[in-house]
Amino acid sequence: MGTLGLLARPPASGEPIVGLQVAVDGFVSALDRYATRDCRIFAGPRARPAIEERLRLTEERPGRRAVRVVDASTLGDQAITAWHDLAFDAKRPFAVRRSLRAAFPVTLTHHTLSYRELAHDVFLRLLLEGPAPYDSILCSSTASRTAVEKLLSHVADAMNRNHGTRLEYRGRLDVIPLGVDVERFRPREREDARARCGLPPDAFLMLWIGRLSSIDKADLLPLVRVVAELVRAYPHKKLLLMCAGGERPAEAFGRVIMEYAHQLGIAEHVLVTNDVPPGGTPLVYACADVFVSPVDNIQESFGLTPVEAMACGVPQVVSDWNGYRDTVVDGETGFRVPTLWSRSDEDLGAMAAFRDAADDHLTLAQSVVVDPESLRDRLEQLITNDELRRAMAARSRERAERLFALDKVVAAHEALWSELEAHAARAPFAPKAAAIDDVPYFDIFGHYATGALGDADVVELTALGREVIAGRERPRMSLQWPGVHDVELYKRLLGAIARDEGLSVAELDGPRAVRALSWLMKVGFARRRRA
Repeated sequence: MGTLGLLARPPASGEPIVGLQVAVDGFVSALDRYATRDCRIFAGPRARPAIEERLRLTEERPGRRAVRVVDASTLGDQAITAWHDLAFDAKRPFAVRRSLRAAFPVTLTHHTLSYRELAHDVFLRLLLEGPAPYDSILCSSTASRTAVEKLLSHVADAMNRNHGTRLEYRGRLDVIPLGVDVERFRPREREDARARCGLPPDAFLMLWIGRLSSIDKADLLPLVRVVAELVRAYPHKKLLLMCAGGERPAEAFGRVIMEYAHQLGIAEHVLVTNDVPPGGTPLVYACADVFVSPVDNIQESFGLTPVEAMACGVPQVVSDWNGYRDTVVDGETGFRVPTLWSRSDEDLGAMAAFRDAADDHLTLAQSVVVDPESLRDRLEQLITNDELRRAMAARSRERAERLFALDKVVAAHEALWSELEAHAARAPFAPKAAAIDDVPYFDIFGHYATGALGDADVVELTALGREVIAGRERPRMSLQWPGVHDVELYKRLLGAIARDEGLSVAELDGPRAVRALSWLMKVGFARRRRA
């Protein structure tokens, strides 16, 4: 087998080891445990000790290859046969290849794709670097592969049209999922796990685990309302929704969740905690009867938590969104709840210079409908059917071991590198000397949703919406974020729907109104009229 080159960096002083760094470190550790080839991380001399300490790599022994951190100054002396970048850096890998003047494949793993600056900083640079047919962007899901394809096309078309270039991506797009440590994430005795976590042994526990943020993960308030409906429908089931994870201090979304639970009269049925140490996460999964993740944000491109729940033998109820389609098998390992989105992003590009990514993420997420009626129905099925839940738990564990175990994921990478190396060996070395910020979100990510809300659709009030009109229910926003929620617009739309006994999307005045109507559907005050 050949030698794989990698780049890594130590965290800045005081920087938390979260997010992208966790994914990078996890994959390097998996290579260290399972790779059959030499893997070398190239780093500067000052960075090497910090990287070695953070990764805690195993010792290399005779007959066993392992990941090693080596001085970048020795790069020219190494026989590199493939290069993998874990942080979606579109510059350094190609610069390394040009400096070594060798025709080895370059692969890059993406993470989130929805930040506007990626169009210029990553995708334009990729096109300018001119990847070879033996290079590949490794996508974590089929949905993210489609998004990458659309982003490359969007940037190339804009450059070719506006600047007379002839840019074209000639590399590959391959799909390899993220992996999970199935030895660490595994089924455990629920009674023991709950005792260790201080949770009631007889509750039916629905678990959300992950970042608590409506800005860049999921609005959980519609879920809280669904739980309130289920609590009223099944008063003897002792239902408990546990929301666990870190949060943005300025957003304080956990407090918002609990305030809403109090407002609905179910505070004793909702538990929010930020205290989930990394080593304790598998134990928290083991406490759950059902894992629930109504993600509604384009910032998500794969979603590892449903796979972790799957490995722990916990059925999943998730939104039918992005990478969840590749992981959760509807009706087998859990359920995917239909989603609905609308083309209502035309006004966001005009003020791009003054908007943060968080503004776009939240604005768009609040117009993504995770069907609340379907969410309630799917949870109800698992609450009332012990046999179905047990069958899904067993199928979940089998699927996680078969497709997402770290050894399987590393093997998939190695098979691809070997294929690309064989291609590169037949190709002459032809180095190419080495931006586009307006991303049409719906064009690129609209396929994440199950369906699209179009001009021909008519929206009508639900029973809950009529309660709002009568003044017995008050709309509640997950976060008072400038430019997202417009209470007066909500009132006008509700009034128009009530007055005309339905409102056509074609009648709406601009994308803000479409997003507002979608939010009314998101929280269950309105719904699309069925044919």
